[in-house]
Amino acid sequence: MHVGRFAPLALLAPGQVDAAIPRAVLRTIAWGDFASAVLALGAIVALRARGSRGTAWVWPFFVVGSLDIVVALAVGLGHGVHEHALGVGWYVLSMYVPLVCVAQVMVGVALVRPRALARA
Repeated sequence: MHVGRFAPLALLAPGQVDAAIPRAVLRTIAWGDFASAVLALGAIVALRARGSRGTAWVWPFFVVGSLDIVVALAVGLGHGVHEHALGVGWYVLSMYVPLVCVAQVMVGVALVRPRALARA
């Protein structure tokens, strides 16, 4: 789920979204998601290696990913990104973002209460 957060980099491609959206807003959204995706990939690799570093990679991903969600939503809503033509980005905003938010909460629960998800 989170490794796919590189998709918002498409916001930076010319012609993908309404040119009236400030580039700084698009950069904030795109690069925050990309950083989260890189950390998610690192966490997956570390967890698959079953070493003691697995959880050590998940925490930075969780912190950066959570901050990115909060900042991207605040900046995006504050600048009315949802009121502009988004092209395919509309699907990301309306379907993928809610899934990412739910998955982020699940990661947080698993970090704080690892046995809570094992019982579910």
